[in-house]
Amino acid sequence: MEHVGIRQFRDRLTAYLRRVRSGETLVIVDRKTPIARLGPAVPELEGLADLAAQGLVEWGGGKPQGAAQPPRVREGRVSDLVV
Repeated sequence: MEHVGIRQFRDRLTAYLRRVRSGETLVIVDRKTPIARLGPAVPELEGLADLAAQGLVEWGGGKPQGAAQPPRVREGRVSDLVV
């Protein structure tokens, strides 16, 4: 990851955005202190795959089906229980 100062980033914005588009990640620094990371946009499913790889979520790869039986409540609405 390349570290780039704010002024340099601003002056060469188009060139840096081309590099990010091609897959690079940049760290924007202010007086040698990292303040931001700029990288390629991640599609939603790739983000989920990353979380699954870290063991934070489990996903079978299919579309969520929902509950087989809707939840039942004695009185009121289910939404009242959630809130």
